[in-house]
Amino acid sequence: SSGTITISQDHTLVASAVKEYNIRGTWTLEEEYNDGSSFVVTITFAGTASSGTVVDSHGGTGTYTVNGAFVEFTLQYPQVNYEYIGSFSDDVNMSGTSKRYISENEFKNGTWKAKKQSVL
Repeated sequence: SSGTITISQDHTLVASAVKEYNIRGTWTLEEEYNDGSSFVVTITFAGTASSGTVVDSHGGTGTYTVNGAFVEFTLQYPQVNYEYIGSFSDDVNMSGTSKRYISENEFKNGTWKAKKQSVL
């Protein structure tokens, strides 16, 4: 966050920073699909800042990855699987697109948004 750098010869110094979002915790997930269905569940992310597991209040389980503001996660159930891709808009809100797989080749497109409720 602060300090001194001393360079004894001609060099180019390049630095950058990427905000790290904390996905870990409990979120309210709202989703809507192109067949008119919609769902609201509570999901909990646990692991590191960049990857881990996710569970929801209806028994789904999956994994997540976070890279900068971008997030991807899955939820699997015995009869249906979900894929979510999106991004953080701020520390407590994220949104994106989703797919609900009814079979390997049949899916419904949707949108989702999530609001953080608590931090792990």
